[in-house]
Order: sequence, then structure tokens, then C-alpha cells
Amino acid sequence: MKVYKKLFQYVSDVMLSGYMAILVSSISAFLMVYGYYFIYKFLEELIVSANYESASFYSTRIVMYLTISALLYIASGMVSHKMAFCLETNLRNRNPKQNLSKSIAITAIWKTYVRFWLYFLYFL
Repeated sequence: MKVYKKLFQYVSDVMLSGYMAILVSSISAFLMVYGYYFIYKFLEELIVSANYESASFYSTRIVMYLTISALLYIASGMVSHKMAFCLETNLRNRNPKQNLSKSIAITAIWKTYVRFWLYFLYFL
């Protein structure tokens, strides 16, 4: 927790957006679980009860909840990335003596990309 407190000192002006990203992401996760619950109810009505009217009701709810969940997840990712880029900029501005020749974000993306292909090639 000490690390997060130190990092939040660098982004005190956009700290609210970090908390909003956490809140929106948790709402998204709840809606996704709720959508999967409706998938269970849909299959139960369709296969066990053979009640097609109720199954159509559940199918519309499934699409609605999972779509809203995906949109909220994308929104929370955009907000958290905005905060992360602000953090990177503030770290560069406050520590000019450090050699940050490569962007932190680009380095993280590159490492993820390399790991993905290494795992992919390993399991071929």
C-alpha cells in the first residue's frame, strides 16, 4: 500500500479518476456475473422447462447486461490509462536526472507482446 500512496502523490490532480476507474470496473464485473447468471437461467428455461417465451426474455437481458458490462469495462480502462499516462508524465517532469529514454507504457506493451508469442510458440 505504501507504493500506491507514493504514486498517488504524483497524480493528486487526477486521483478521483483512479477511484472512478475502480468503481466503474467493479460495476462492470458485477454486470458480467449477472449476465452469466441469466445465461444459466436462459438455458434452464430453454432445455429443462421448454418455456420459449421466458427464454426470449432472458436472451434480451443477457445481451443487454453483457453489452453494458463490456462498455463499462472499456470506459474504466480508458480512465485508468489516462491516469497512468498522467503519472508517467509527472514522473518524467519531477525526475529529470533519471534516464527514461523509453516510455514505460511502450516497454510494458512490448514485454506483453513478446510473452504472448513465446507462450504461443511454446504450445504449438
